[in-house]
Amino acid sequence: MEDHYPPKKPRPLTPCEIKEIEDAFEIVSQEIELALASRRLEESRNK
Repeated sequence: MEDHYPPKKPRPLTPCEIKEIEDAFEIVSQEIELALASRRLEESRNK
């Protein structure tokens, strides 16, 4: 595999790909919030 310098620019994302990324980011953010809330709840129960 050849090294390209400067690196090749990636192609622009399509609106559909951008939407998929935004949706995935939203889901991951919600899951992180739930996990943190769950951890806080566990910690408060164990005190």
